[in-house]
Amino acid sequence: MTDSSALTLSVTGLFAERDARRRHDQEAAEQLQRRKEEELTAFRQRLENFQLTDEVIKSGLDRIRRAFERGESELMFSSEQPDCLLTMPAGVRKVHEYWIQNLKPGDIGRFFTWPKSALEA
Repeated sequence: MTDSSALTLSVTGLFAERDARRRHDQEAAEQLQRRKEEELTAFRQRLENFQLTDEVIKSGLDRIRRAFERGESELMFSSEQPDCLLTMPAGVRKVHEYWIQNLKPGDIGRFFTWPKSALEA
């Protein structure tokens, strides 16, 4: 035999279950939002503290080489919009400054492009 209370419904019980479910869903959504905000804050802090080292530069140049070896003809590093430059974290500004001083800047994004064959060069 089964428990007869588990087989009955009441409007009060239905409302209580629905309200409990909604509270649970709201709490889960709030917790997810808090976690996203914490991750974004941590990401911004990493960008702010970023140091452009010889190792980072070498890594970027290696990315270009690997893309070239895979037969690709472009590689985007970052976007550059004039308004964006004003709000860049300090670490990203260092990369941008290196770009301006040492590499050719693009108009919209940081694309490295090269010909697909020596004949196109």
